[in-house]
Amino acid sequence: MNHADQRPLTSRLSMHRIMVVVGAGGEIEGDLDLARVVHLADVAHSEVVHWEQHETAWCAPDAATSAATVRRIVDFVSRFRVQAIVAGRASTEVRHALAGCGVLMFQHGGISARAAAMSAAAVLTASGLSRSPAPRRRDRAGRPPRE
Repeated sequence: MNHADQRPLTSRLSMHRIMVVVGAGGEIEGDLDLARVVHLADVAHSEVVHWEQHETAWCAPDAATSAATVRRIVDFVSRFRVQAIVAGRASTEVRHALAGCGVLMFQHGGISARAAAMSAAAVLTASGLSRSPAPRRRDRAGRPPRE
């Protein structure tokens, strides 16, 4: 059992995972679709308790189509159980795909990335949303929708 599992259940349920696209100055900046690096923040009780950087795969040379980029972003978000994203911009296709997965998207630039993560977590808490994003939609055969 790790240290996080020893906290009371209410403490674990109020944790939120937020993904942010951060510019060189530590502020929200840039297009989610073109981000080569993103940051994941775990926020609990209005405090960032964990912050980590990840290189993305959706800007890879073989992601030549918009559908491939959207698919890779959705896969990343699902794998890391991201509940909300704060970026300067995101394409309509990405915003629609994220909404279908139950992930909130905030487009805002020029503010502190840490403050943005805490604000997004506050919205999730006020909305009563759990740590786990909604399951991905599937068709009658159990396949994810085509992007």
